[in-house]
Amino acid sequence: MSDRLFLIRAGYPIVVIDNQIRNDYINALAYAQQNQDDLERLFDLVCDAVMTSLLEVLRLLVTASSSREKGEVFYQEITDFLNSV
Repeated sequence: MSDRLFLIRAGYPIVVIDNQIRNDYINALAYAQQNQDDLERLFDLVCDAVMTSLLEVLRLLVTASSSREKGEVFYQEITDFLNSV
C-alpha cells in the first residue's frame, strides 16, 4: 500500500500545496535541509495547507444538496474561528 493511501485510510486529509505557495514550500524544504532539520517553516506551511484543505471539504459538504445546509452554521463558526487565530 502506498504511503498516501495509508495516510488517507488513517484519517489524514488530502493536502494540496497550491501553485501560489509552491516556491515557499520548496524554500521551506531547502531551509530544513540546510539548517539541521529545522522544520518550523515547513510545518507552518503544511498546517496552513491542511486547514485550507479541510475548509474546502467542509464547504463542499455544506453546499451538497443532500446536506440541505445542515452544516452551514458549523462551517461559518469554524471559518470565523480560524480567521481569528
